[in-house]
Amino acid sequence: MNHLIFSLRTMYNIPSINKWMVIIGPLVAMLSLPSINNSFADDLNPNVFGTDESPYGKKYADWTQEWWKWVISFPTDKSPVFDETGEKCDSDQPKDVFYLTGTGGGFKEVKCKVPEGKALFFPAYTGECSYKENEAIKTEEGLHDCAKSDEDNIDGRVLKATIDGVPISDLIKYRVHSGVFNVTFPEKNMFGRSEGPTQAVSDGYWVFLKPLEKGPHLIEFSGGLIGCTINNNCQIESAKYHIEVG
Repeated sequence: MNHLIFSLRTMYNIPSINKWMVIIGPLVAMLSLPSINNSFADDLNPNVFGTDESPYGKKYADWTQEWWKWVISFPTDKSPVFDETGEKCDSDQPKDVFYLTGTGGGFKEVKCKVPEGKALFFPAYTGECSYKENEAIKTEEGLHDCAKSDEDNIDGRVLKATIDGVPISDLIKYRVHSGVFNVTFPEKNMFGRSEGPTQAVSDGYWVFLKPLEKGPHLIEFSGGLIGCTINNNCQIESAKYHIEVG
């Protein structure tokens, strides 16, 4: 399974399923989130689309697939995930939506310009599994189980996000599990796998933020799994985005 986290098991030849993190989400006062809960969430946070909605003509699950295709499409040296200044924030962004990523492990503070009228879409915490990364998986059921596994072990003491100082409430209700989707790994991709097409499934906690007012905004986030430490290569990561809308 892949999460976006800098300490890649593939890079360090650690014999375990690959895990990366991209994290952004509210403070959740629980140690784990043991099951998927796709409750409608728009009444909790008026500035966030509910999981029952279809923003810009796509369901949440479809947007999660598009986000993962976007993230995976970049070679490592061009990836917004590893951008420590914000210069790559606007790389290949879609028309109506602006994607954000996590840090890739550790902390970063970046500045991003977002066109006025664009919604922001990002994973509070997400993982994906593909046949290319996990050769032992042979069935779609195996992909689904793999994608779900880590998301059942979110550490609520660490998972948080704020928009202009206001926490996103009850992130558990924004959990989304995707269907099987096609994705193509480029040469020199982030996960260190061979280039070419494969199929994948993702799971995670997502925020679909409605367009922000023109001007400066601050988005902060952090997260990790239960038991994550630097020693077991499952680092906590956090980021601070200075967003200028206009």
